[in-house]
Amino acid sequence: TTGTLNYSQITDTADNLAPWDAGSSAYVASNYIVDGTLVTVQGEASLAQLGAIDWVNGDGQPIYTDIADTARNIIDDWEAFVEFGPPGAVYVYPEANVTVTQPATVGDMAYIDSFIDGGLAYDIADIDFSIATAFTSVENGGVVEDLAAVQGAGQVDVVDFDLAPMSGILALDSDQFGNLQAGASDLAADDTIQINGAEIADLGILDTVGGNGTIILGGDLDGQYTVDLGTSGFDTIQLEGIGNHTVTAQDGVTETFVLGAAQDGGSEIGGLQAGDMIDVDGADAMASFTTANQAASALDVNAAGEWFFDGAGELTYFDSVDNMALAVNLTGVTSVTTDEQDTFTVAA
Repeated sequence: TTGTLNYSQITDTADNLAPWDAGSSAYVASNYIVDGTLVTVQGEASLAQLGAIDWVNGDGQPIYTDIADTARNIIDDWEAFVEFGPPGAVYVYPEANVTVTQPATVGDMAYIDSFIDGGLAYDIADIDFSIATAFTSVENGGVVEDLAAVQGAGQVDVVDFDLAPMSGILALDSDQFGNLQAGASDLAADDTIQINGAEIADLGILDTVGGNGTIILGGDLDGQYTVDLGTSGFDTIQLEGIGNHTVTAQDGVTETFVLGAAQDGGSEIGGLQAGDMIDVDGADAMASFTTANQAASALDVNAAGEWFFDGAGELTYFDSVDNMALAVNLTGVTSVTTDEQDTFTVAA
């Protein structure tokens, strides 16, 4: 077809206006964009795409509201904006809606959040200490910008010191964990949550916070926790440290409760249902608890491998590592069976 195509405005997506060119390994603006064309970008555009459009647009000015790029590119562009100001080859502006396309550190996202007033979507990947510290309440010494950054993320992910992916443990005290619960972010699916503080605390009724399905209560700081697992979805609950934890199990979720090596009796687990399991030897170091070794009473549990369940919730077992009888209270349970090793299953 011959003839002249007259136009002064173009509206399209960034991928159509400035597609990736494999030959030049760059985004290249469409031939339809010429000096002075009014270009409106629909949806998200990277900074490189906006630059490609602007380069051939001459006196024209691309119109856009949504930017999608890495944290580093967004920060570099903003700092150029601050230094040189518009106009110029800078595209981040406060009212833009920004999507950060790769997980960023707490520090980078707190900084970006300080100059973006529009919508902001992002994930965080940082070392455990940085994430945990950021979840600290301001009244406990936290930084308001950092708390906003971690609470506003879609996901927080524990990575190593080189920011490389790993299956990590995010250890929080009760204050920090409460802020995780209260925010919008979830823990990455390959990470484990641990509540570990020098404290006695009621964590309340939990909802979903992400993670790999395991929650660790207590640890080397010997905190003592009360918690209702609510709708959290955790199916493995590790009780650690010397604190006497009080846990209410979930309905409709088959759970395994694992007692750590430091547990010395006194923890209480309620709300159990048939099929839930209690592993009394998380360290796999004690002599096995076989059916044949069930004692006549709790007072008779005094040798390796012996155990007794009283039919009213109290499970007594002999810790052959520390050479003492210990007990855990399984509130409401009337019958258990042993797997002939170290795990008891609720029968009724």
